[in-house]
Amino acid sequence: MKTDLGDQMSMTTIAEQLDAVSERFSELVAPLSDEQLDAAAQGTPTWTVREVIAHVGSVPTFYRHQLDGLERMVDIPRDLDAANQRRVDERIGRPPLENCEELRTAARELCELLGGLEADHQIPFHAGTTITPAAIAAVVVEEVNTHGLDIARTAGRPWTIDRADALLAWRAMAPLLGGWVDPDTTAGHTATYELRLRGGDKYRFAFVDGELSEPASDKRANCVIWGDPVEMMKIMFRRSTPLRATLTGKALAWGTRPWLAFSFGKRFQPV
Repeated sequence: MKTDLGDQMSMTTIAEQLDAVSERFSELVAPLSDEQLDAAAQGTPTWTVREVIAHVGSVPTFYRHQLDGLERMVDIPRDLDAANQRRVDERIGRPPLENCEELRTAARELCELLGGLEADHQIPFHAGTTITPAAIAAVVVEEVNTHGLDIARTAGRPWTIDRADALLAWRAMAPLLGGWVDPDTTAGHTATYELRLRGGDKYRFAFVDGELSEPASDKRANCVIWGDPVEMMKIMFRRSTPLRATLTGKALAWGTRPWLAFSFGKRFQPV
């Protein structure tokens, strides 16, 4: 599946969003004590906060190196853990703010490089998918936001994900989900979903006997999910739950099988 953000968001705008969230991330990290840095991070408990910072710092560098042929994407999503750990191990000895500086500098260099490519240029991505230049930058915005939330929750500090950033994450992520279908939770599953983001975009997903396929435009969805884009982003990245979203009025579901909304996110491996 392909991503296409060309007519929805300019590379210049995404670069500005990435620059802004990278600065906020650095401001979040700067006052953390050694005790907070060495605490297990919420959302990624196998890593300390210090390791999460090292990971985030490595993300734009990884995509730059991938474009230069120095890194390669993984064929199976579950292989990402080992690849990410290797990059964390390379950086964990640095002061956290040095990793934040890598994030800011490499993000700007990445956006400059991506801005020189054609908007519809297809770049190989993980799990056999392809991605546009704008979508790569959008993925980095999401990574910084998601892990900024992890760190803030662990340290008891505020972190707000902007609605524009969440919509951007969905535009990049939705076309990639075919590579992230979880065979353990979708085996034999047949259903059509329609996700409507409040004030934003609409996406349709059709499972046929466990395989994600192109949904028929004239077929009514079995499960329509309406949700706040930030909350739905948190659900897909396992930082919130459908029950919490429902109880707080941030998500609703209807259709012939509305209960499927509670398991929609689990049809995919963590993105």
